[in-house]
Amino acid sequence: DSILDKEKKIVDAMKAENKQSRKLEIKVTTSQLRNFLSEVVKISNQIEVLEAKRLRGKESGDDLDTLPQDIKDAIDGIDVKLIYAAGRDRVVGSFYKKSNIYEEIQKAKEGIKAYKKFAALMEAVVAVHKYNGGRD
Repeated sequence: DSILDKEKKIVDAMKAENKQSRKLEIKVTTSQLRNFLSEVVKISNQIEVLEAKRLRGKESGDDLDTLPQDIKDAIDGIDVKLIYAAGRDRVVGSFYKKSNIYEEIQKAKEGIKAYKKFAALMEAVVAVHKYNGGRD
């Protein structure tokens, strides 16, 4: 699947039926998504520092795409925070289950390239969410 296909699936998972109008509306708020995205950006920054060190030869490693364990742990932390938010808010819980975001998070741990695809996907989700009238 392309990033756009995945993004559409994730944004569709944010929708729930409005009981009054019977229309599908995005129920996950922009601030909920931005909190999630801020964690993604923090890890992206760590990866940029790692890449710079590797290019300068200060960080050893056989494969330039390999993620160190501390960054993999931070990626797992994203999932933990989402699970916590899902437990606190029924709408986020529904989104978490429908979107299969867990699978995308697990793929992100495969390497730097995989993480960058994940980060781009999450940025696209936030942008399209806002464009489609996502609530603040």
